[in-house]
Amino acid sequence: MTALRRQDGFTLPEMLVAITITMIVSLAAFSLIEFTMKRAGETAARVETTQRARMAMDTVVRQLRSQVCQTSGTPPMVDRTGNATDADNASFFVDFTDGTTTAAPQLHTISYDAANRRLVERNYTANKPADPNVDPVYAATPTTTRVLLSDVIRDGTRPIFTYYPFGSATALAVPVVAPNLDDVARIVTRFKPLPSRGADDARGAAVLSDQVFVREVDPNAGAPNPSCE
Repeated sequence: MTALRRQDGFTLPEMLVAITITMIVSLAAFSLIEFTMKRAGETAARVETTQRARMAMDTVVRQLRSQVCQTSGTPPMVDRTGNATDADNASFFVDFTDGTTTAAPQLHTISYDAANRRLVERNYTANKPADPNVDPVYAATPTTTRVLLSDVIRDGTRPIFTYYPFGSATALAVPVVAPNLDDVARIVTRFKPLPSRGADDARGAAVLSDQVFVREVDPNAGAPNPSCE
């Protein structure tokens, strides 16, 4: 008689155990890959968000540091219809020229548009009057408008802009009305940019804050308050 060849193999229980172990290892590997990709995406979103927001903050700070008084002695901060100085708006005169031109300072208003979640800059130009004691007349319609930052919200209930008099930790009441405009010595800007189309609590969100001291303030003066005299 001819001997039968030996045929090795797995029994059904062995196959089931092997399949179960393979599935457990595979699921663990896929979970790790998903977690890693999610965290990598959040890191990339945070980097992208911070870069966008940093550029916007730099623009806001640069403009606030370039405030100027009118030659008539009018302070740099503004409060008029359509150009408020309050928790969501900063309105001020600014001059980016080298001093050799005869152009009047521009009127800039940086506003937080809560409905569309963005920071918007509106600029107004005017002709410089021949009489230095007379302020330029700025139109009600901005000459140019641009979006500084989209996908941005307040940091909780904190205002976008906070205004302080010199040497005080107590903020001025908003809106800052005309009698208090020349008391503004420090402006704090704070907002929370979000990843593009991100939720308010998205991990890629960050909070940016910076402050500007009005350059008309002389800290060495006997009464170091903003002055346009």
